[in-house]
Order: sequence, then structure tokens, then C-alpha cells
Amino acid sequence: MFIYQHESGNSPTKWNQSGCVGLGQACPASKLLDDCPQLDYACEDSWFTQYMIDKYGTWANAYAFWIRTDPRPYPGHWW
Repeated sequence: MFIYQHESGNSPTKWNQSGCVGLGQACPASKLLDDCPQLDYACEDSWFTQYMIDKYGTWANAYAFWIRTDPRPYPGHWW
């Protein structure tokens, strides 16, 4: 929930100025839209959970990476 809240305000329909979309801000948006064209919460949660597993193994590891690499106040954060 922390990542979703900070990336999109927990909104599955959130777009940013770079063209990223969804709960976890997929870039490019087409990656997410291919599987979740309706931008619904359940589909995106499943998609981002699989992304997290593939890249970090656990949500705790994804959170730790997010915290370590947070460049605020500068834009362009990613996980």
C-alpha cells in the first residue's frame, strides 16, 4: 500500500507527466494497458504484484528499495 499511495495516491487511473499509469506507475503505460486495459484495481494489483515478485521477491524488499532510492524532492522516482 505504501508504494501505491506514494506512486499514484492509490489510484488505478492515475497518469503522470511522463506517461506512466496505474497504481505503481507502469512506464511505458502500454506494459500495463496490454493486460489491464480497463485500469481496474484488482487487475493492476495482480499485475504490480507479479512485477514486484519478479524484480524484488517480496513487498518488503520493494519497499526497502523504494526508500533507498527515493530522490525527493526531485521528480522521477521509480521502483
